Amino acid sequence: MLEDEYLEISKELTSLKEERNELEKKLNLPHSKEFIIECKFDIIKIDEKIPVLEDKLRILNIQIEEEKRKQLEEERRRKQEELDYKKIYITLTEYMSLFIRVFNITDLSNKSVEYLLNNYTKQELFRIIDLSNFLESSVFHNFIKDIHTNNASLNTLLDKYKDKCNFIENLKLPIKNKIKKVEDKCDLKFNGVIRRYYFCVEFVKDFSQEIDFESFILNNFEDYVYGEVESYVYDRDAWANQRIVEDYWEDMSEYQKLEMVSKENFCVLYGEQLYDKLTKVIGDDFDFDVYVKAPKNTTPILMQTQEYKYKKDKVYEKNVQKYEDLIAKKRYEKKDKSHSFDCIKNLNEDSSIGDIANCYCKYEGFNNWEHDKKNKKIIFKLLRADGKNYSKMRKLEVKELEGWPKTVKK
Repeated sequence: MLEDEYLEISKELTSLKEERNELEKKLNLPHSKEFIIECKFDIIKIDEKIPVLEDKLRILNIQIEEEKRKQLEEERRRKQEELDYKKIYITLTEYMSLFIRVFNITDLSNKSVEYLLNNYTKQELFRIIDLSNFLESSVFHNFIKDIHTNNASLNTLLDKYKDKCNFIENLKLPIKNKIKKVEDKCDLKFNGVIRRYYFCVEFVKDFSQEIDFESFILNNFEDYVYGEVESYVYDRDAWANQRIVEDYWEDMSEYQKLEMVSKENFCVLYGEQLYDKLTKVIGDDFDFDVYVKAPKNTTPILMQTQEYKYKKDKVYEKNVQKYEDLIAKKRYEKKDKSHSFDCIKNLNEDSSIGDIANCYCKYEGFNNWEHDKKNKKIIFKLLRADGKNYSKMRKLEVKELEGWPKTVKK
């Protein structure tokens, strides 16, 4: 045992130190030269042994501490396994009536937790519990029926019915109502039930169609960017004050700020913001997760800023704009407003926003429009031949567009 070895060396070390003290005392007394030489020699030999023994003790102490740590770790692991087993035992006991129904158990000796654990895996048993908690009763009844009549493996059936959880109409009414409440209050979409160690309802925040995604990022994370700037200023200048930080912030361009917020950071941070809101709505009714979906194939953030375009080729940008303005002017001059835009004459107070937008497109020289319902705006674009890029864009408030026919008819 390491402890026994440690104790023996400790005793030897103590004995050597006591012997050395005795020799030191003898040197202070009158003795012959020969005796003094013998004493000094013995002290030197003891001094050579002491560091060796102390080093052995140090190594043994490390080994003993490591052994104790492993023993404690093993003890914790064993206790955790016991606790996990007890939790499983309690849960399976609580759901025993469910398993009796699912597996059509009639033999009294089979109505035990040991029987279940010997014949099915823990994962299979807990997946059945999950399905019973999430699926509407008639759908779960079909699952039980399939187990009794279908030749497919249990895991195949579990996968099949887990997929049914991805459709809200198959879920229990309280869960269904809670999901709809989340969709309404948090502006999220139900994305199905995902399986990790447990069933978890996933919601999606989809920004893939966001028209001005990069500006949205900047507007939503200015506090985050400001905090990064603040840390940078204080790290660079220990004597900096808040006024210096504010001046630095004011001097930063949108280009520089966007450099500090990546698309990935945005998704993580936005997801974290949603968790508190979701917890208040969902409570303990079920576990949930949030997936923030950002545009996949957009131009990189920095390349969408005006500063980048200006730096890239300001002369080219200026010439293109001049050419487009000239074409627009000629197109406008060719308009025969008295005959070419009969659609304006047909517009009235009852006209839909779609009819007004279609007429506005013809009148102002656009060929595409979108309704941004979230921000209550209509976005007009003049698409190029590729159908993606556009040469000009204009945004109007819905109310502003509704009043447009009156201003034109005047």
